[in-house]
Amino acid sequence: MNWLLRWAGPRLAIAGNRVCLDRRRLFILPSGAGLAYAALLVVLLLFAMNYNNNMMFAFTFLLGGIGANAMWQTHRNLLGLCVSLLPPAELFADHPASLQVLINTDGRPRRALEFVWDLPRAAPDSVLASAIEDAPADLPLPRMRRGLQALPPLRITTRYPLGLFRAWSLLPYTTRLLVYPKPAAQTPPMPTAPTGSGEHRGHSEQEDDFDGLRPYRSSDPPRRIAWRASARSDELLSKSLHGRAAEHIWLDWQALAGHDSETRLSILCRWVLDADRHGLRYGLRLPQRSVEPAQGLAHRHACLRLLALHGGIE
Repeated sequence: MNWLLRWAGPRLAIAGNRVCLDRRRLFILPSGAGLAYAALLVVLLLFAMNYNNNMMFAFTFLLGGIGANAMWQTHRNLLGLCVSLLPPAELFADHPASLQVLINTDGRPRRALEFVWDLPRAAPDSVLASAIEDAPADLPLPRMRRGLQALPPLRITTRYPLGLFRAWSLLPYTTRLLVYPKPAAQTPPMPTAPTGSGEHRGHSEQEDDFDGLRPYRSSDPPRRIAWRASARSDELLSKSLHGRAAEHIWLDWQALAGHDSETRLSILCRWVLDADRHGLRYGLRLPQRSVEPAQGLAHRHACLRLLALHGGIE
């Protein structure tokens, strides 16, 4: 479909994640079955003309009318269809992922829709054979490299109702997805003490001092939840500690000497995910860039974004 993008690219480009298909975006051609059907009509017409058979003329014109109506129905099956893409919250390099496709119609049922990424070799699992109106459906994404990556064009096709014609629309979205590094499966031990303390050792919560209760945060590990106090109140409470638990750790690029750049990024990505899962305060140091120690979802995304864009990759 590269020729189609070169010819009609400017009028097909989509700035957002939602598009409604009008006549300018739709294309239709006869399928292989449609060409055979047309050849049959020509043969029947010649036969009717040769024998001057009115019944044969009527039959030929009836089949011709059915074919013309099928072409109209095929085109109408896509006309006015609105398609929205809902990207995943997080996307990691070389990991299977999917985005959600949501279709809205003008009240008419749409049947036999096919959604596929327009790639030289589309994987069989990258095809969504149908989508239900107003109900998101998952469309597998192709594997992507780290960095800001453009979505490949999305092709919507239908051959409804008779398969004689193929109508399609090509949607070249300009939206780009931020792809985080692939988390390493095996990593060196994560630092458990502040950088500069001269030692990297673990500690238990028994060594920390209880400092009262506070409202639960999504980043709090389950062991910090004050279950008894929460049962007596109307909200979920967590234990507030100070001491070593209030210290932070640094996830440092320089601590991974001996690994290549992409391996370092994969290890740091895994450390960020593990530190966030355990509710730790952590900072991230990369060459010329760093993120100060903190915790929470926004901090996690800031660290992963820095890893994804390291080296100016887009």
